[in-house]
Amino acid sequence: MANPFEIWTGGPPADFGLPAGLVNALVAGCRAVQIVGGSGLGKTTHLLALQRWATASGQPAAYHRLDPQQPPPAPPRSGWWLLDETQLLPDRTVRGLLAQARSAGLGLACATHRRHWFLAGVVTWRLPGLGDAAALASLLGSYLLRAGQPHRTPWDPAVLRQWRQLSAGNVELTIRLAYELWEDRGSLDQLTAAELHAAAGRLQAEAPDLWALRRNR
Repeated sequence: MANPFEIWTGGPPADFGLPAGLVNALVAGCRAVQIVGGSGLGKTTHLLALQRWATASGQPAAYHRLDPQQPPPAPPRSGWWLLDETQLLPDRTVRGLLAQARSAGLGLACATHRRHWFLAGVVTWRLPGLGDAAALASLLGSYLLRAGQPHRTPWDPAVLRQWRQLSAGNVELTIRLAYELWEDRGSLDQLTAAELHAAAGRLQAEAPDLWALRRNR
């Protein structure tokens, strides 16, 4: 049986949809968005979902992951300009990109680790991570449902709370831990705290860089 959490290793889920609040802002005419959050909280996932939303709405959308060692890419001719990791650029450069997008009639969406306070007229969408055990259960359930393997037994609330605490609410770390648990057990049914902590300990030892995402609350 395929691991339903393996989809994360190939990039963000292709069927991830934008939150309703952000869609409402876009439909209302918003043309500038900054998506703010730490590593592993879903910034790129949201940008790519916005790209799919724009394309489905008949608007082209060009995605670029920025490199501070390279000059910013040229803007597209129309539609949306999606820029990932804008916190890597000097503030004056980000200001210039927004002005360039507005003068060309483009929508601009940027993903950043820190809010660009100096950007005026921009919708800010913060990614807080998984705030509680219920949010964690919803995320895990969505992966299982997508894979045609819905979770059929009640989650143990104590185990979910410990999982949320171990992952510090980080989405990427949560899914990677789910992947490891599925590889070990073949399901998440009747998961015990001992099994959860054992898998977390192995992941911390084998992937310390990934485990460091816990700092990005």
